[in-house]
Formats: sequence, structure tokens, C-alpha cells
Amino acid sequence: MRTAHIVNGRIQRIATAFVLALLAFVATIGSTSRASAADSNGSNGTSTSGSGTNGHGDEYTVADLTGTLATAALESDFASANPTLSDTLAFYLRRLDEGGVGDLTLKQLAGEVQAVDWRSRLRWRQDDYRAPFALRTEPAALEDVVRKILLTVNLPGGLDDHLVDTVGPERAAELLDPVVQYHEELLHLSLAESLEKLRRYQIKYGPGSARLNVAETFLSYGSQWIPGFGPNQNGWPGPFEWVLGYNSTLVTTQDEELTLTSAAQIGIRRYVWSPRWPGITNLIRPRSIAVGGLVAGEKNGPFIWPGRGDSRYGGFLVWGPIQFAYLGGDDPTVAIAHTIQLIPGLF
Repeated sequence: MRTAHIVNGRIQRIATAFVLALLAFVATIGSTSRASAADSNGSNGTSTSGSGTNGHGDEYTVADLTGTLATAALESDFASANPTLSDTLAFYLRRLDEGGVGDLTLKQLAGEVQAVDWRSRLRWRQDDYRAPFALRTEPAALEDVVRKILLTVNLPGGLDDHLVDTVGPERAAELLDPVVQYHEELLHLSLAESLEKLRRYQIKYGPGSARLNVAETFLSYGSQWIPGFGPNQNGWPGPFEWVLGYNSTLVTTQDEELTLTSAAQIGIRRYVWSPRWPGITNLIRPRSIAVGGLVAGEKNGPFIWPGRGDSRYGGFLVWGPIQFAYLGGDDPTVAIAHTIQLIPGLF
């Protein structure tokens, strides 16, 4: 009875550990990777601010943009020089004013999201993420309005050319500074998005990523159409990948001695997009995490067929380069391994 009690207690502790590991895995799936990526872009020394100010040391807002363009058109008598473009500009400036986005900064209009800090995660800053009415209802229409405004400014014979000819280059530069800042924000965010996309491809397919065997390669190729496994419609890589293989390097104990055991395994790997930490702390925030099920033969030993004798079943957690496993049966056991392939492309 004492032995059975000890074994049951051991199983309960192991099961609790695996439940906690699974909860951690689910938490990583639900993390806001894009917000983490934005944090990393802000910390790598790249400036995210434009050069313009509105006279108070603050960033330009959409109201500043519409106001300065209206002033520029009036000051340069744009209506007399090009009535068609002037009417178009005035129409879309009114549309933008009516959209309820005047308080947005040009960074936010370009698509930059407010960084997520601990207060945001506690939902203490909900108003900072409140989308204006126009963004909640007609984001595509708003984008079209902004595009039409920029076209009236930048087209040959548009407001930009007219201002230079009428008020001079210095005054024109002053009046069009919000437009220049908005273009800079668009360029910065486009570059940051492209670099972030390349960084994620490097995490999933580059040096240091998990090496797939032949079965996993075919399975991965055939799963590209499943959301989360292949690239999405914008070309962003999916974070998931199948795990299907045979591990013969699991280290466990038997009769108080270290021994090897083998198991077939199937599961799902999830790549972690958030920035990694240097050195040994990569174990705390690994490149990828995987969970799944195991089946092993009745006895321990290398290269033991999983269906041999009374098979043992269990689960595994791969945290970076380290794999933890649990096998049930008459003598439940835990095992650990380093995720290497003894024969490249096989196991």
C-alpha cells in the first residue's frame, strides 16, 4: 500500500507539472506578438518619431494636417490656379474632419499601435486603445480619403508645386511639414513591418530553428493551407508546425541508474515571435515550444520499437532545446533529452 501511495503521489506531481506546462503553452499562443515586436523595434535604436511639431512640442495630429493644408490652399489661392484639384482637396478635407479622427496623431493614422505595457495588460488604459468612429466603421473609406488628399498635394500641378511657385520654398516646406511627417511615418512603419516579417521567417526557418525529419517536412508542406501553419494572405509566416518523429535519446532512470529510452511522438510546435534575451536566458524565452503525446515500448532502451510489448503512453514538452517527457505504465517515469537529430533528416 505504501508503494502504491508513493507512486500515486508521484503521478499527481508529474501531472500537475504537465498541466502547468500546457497552460504556459496556451498563454504563449494568446500573446500579442505584434505588440512585442513593436517594443523591440522601439528598443533597437530606431527612431519612430517624425521631425515635425505643432508648436507645442507635441506630434502632429490629423487636425493639424487638415488645418495646415486648408491654410496652404487659402494662402496660395489654390482655387484660382487649379479649381478641380482645389475642390477635390476641400471635399476630402471635410470628409476627414467629419470622420472623428482629429485627435489621432499621424503615427496612429499611419498604423502605429500604442505600446502594450503592464497597465495596458491590467486594462487600466482602455481609453488609449479606443478606435475613433471612422476607424471602427469605415477603415477602408478613411484610407481612401487620406490617399485622395495626398494625391491632390503631390500630383504634378498640385498643391505642393503651387505653393513653391506662390509662397516660396521655405513657406511651402513649413505648411507641408505635417504631410512630410506622415510620409515619414508610413515609410518607417513599412520598413519596420518588412524587417519584422523577415525576422519571423528567420526564427522559423533560419539558423538555430528546429530541424525537421522527412515525415515532418512532408506534413509541414501539406499543411500550408491550414491557418497558422503556412503564410497568411499578407505573407506573414504561421507560428505553428507539426512534430512527428522518433526520439531515441530520452534519458531516464531505472533501478536508480541512468538509462536511455525511445518513443514515437506527435504534437505541435509553436514558434515564439517575441524578442529573445541573450545568453543562458534564452531558456526562459525560447525560440519555440512544443507539446504532444508519446508512445514507447514496454522496456527502456535505445531503438526500442514503440509497439513492442505493453506500450506505454505519455506526453512531452519541448522548451527550446530541452525536451521533458512523462511515460505512464506500471512504472511511470520522467525523461529528459536534448533536441538533436542522430541521423539528419530521420531522427
